[in-house]
Amino acid sequence: MSESEDRHRFARRLEAFSDIVFGFALAQSAFALEIPKTLAEVNGKLSDLFFFAITFALIAIFWTMHYRVFHYVFDAEKIDVLCNFALLAAVALLPYALRLYLKFPQSMPGSVAYAATIGGGFGLLAILEVRGLLRKGVTLSPKVLVMIRKAAWRHSVAGGVLLASLPLFAFIGLEARYVWGLVPLAIIVVRVVERVRGTARGTPAVAAES
Repeated sequence: MSESEDRHRFARRLEAFSDIVFGFALAQSAFALEIPKTLAEVNGKLSDLFFFAITFALIAIFWTMHYRVFHYVFDAEKIDVLCNFALLAAVALLPYALRLYLKFPQSMPGSVAYAATIGGGFGLLAILEVRGLLRKGVTLSPKVLVMIRKAAWRHSVAGGVLLASLPLFAFIGLEARYVWGLVPLAIIVVRVVERVRGTARGTPAVAAES
């Protein structure tokens, strides 16, 4: 077996192992929800369902982009493998961070853990995407190249905002959680910039919307 064939086989096995971690994390996120003792307490748990939905959606986003990285640009080099395992660690810890946040909503550890795992996950995804673009960007179709490049920008912004909120907890306490609201705003700004640049360069609409 040649070296390239061996690395390809290793990448496929690594992807299969990663899928197991993603599936386990999705299942575990449901166990973070506490069953109310009475039906009258259900309304008081609606915020828990909201954060569960966010966590579930984030894991699904991580899986989708992880699939695209492996399908288009992943190469089983040592740094990429280490980043992938670090990403899996963040995904596996997300249900624990969610449980900690829901159990102690007014605590610093719960908020810090939640922001750190999500921010770290987005940051690691961006690293994998950028490294893949640097290696295989010239071999990708224009549509795929735009798709991965945009994903790298958005994930960098989302991860940067969440990780930047961590030191703020030491200065302004739980109010640092308001910084999380900048994530969708920052992504909207990035999308607007992408559209403007795409229009200026004559990027095909199908590629710009990928």
